[in-house]
Amino acid sequence: MIAESAVANGWAGVVINGAIRDRVAIAELPLGVKALGSNPKKSSKVGRGEVDIALVIDGVHIEPGNLIYCDPDGILVER
Repeated sequence: MIAESAVANGWAGVVINGAIRDRVAIAELPLGVKALGSNPKKSSKVGRGEVDIALVIDGVHIEPGNLIYCDPDGILVER
């Protein structure tokens, strides 16, 4: 499971601009996860991803180095 790799690499959490699966198992990990929803269908992996890039999610600009705070009600991006 990819979430287990995140824990092994010392990540505190992830923000997914999409759906996740295995949410019950992920909830038991010491990892904060925010996603748009869940879906039981396995996704295909396209590419290796990118690191340290600027993103815009739902109109919010996120730059490398920004701190992100999450709780059950939502996500805040430090400016």
